Amino acid sequence: MKILFKILRMCLGALLILAIIFLLRGGIDIIAGLFIFFPIIYIVSGALCSDAFELLSFNVLSACAFLIPVNVCFNMGTCIGYALVYIALSIVSFIIKRRIKRK
Repeated sequence: MKILFKILRMCLGALLILAIIFLLRGGIDIIAGLFIFFPIIYIVSGALCSDAFELLSFNVLSACAFLIPVNVCFNMGTCIGYALVYIALSIVSFIIKRRIKRK
């Protein structure tokens, strides 16, 4: 059970982003997803992976891998700036959660 939970935590960000991409197939909805849902997903994944930086890095990289198809399918220009901001949000939430956990 513990291994299943760890695997689920590893893939949580990527699975949530993939689900949002399939749910919000309309053009304006995916833009709302980029600005509202994706930052929340990255913040939550940073908080969930607060016990191992390797887990956080895998989670963030797998979630960023789903931003590339969004970029290609919806012809939105580049999503690299968004991905960098989301990675920064994830790392900040990771650091905050670790500091709260230590106290």
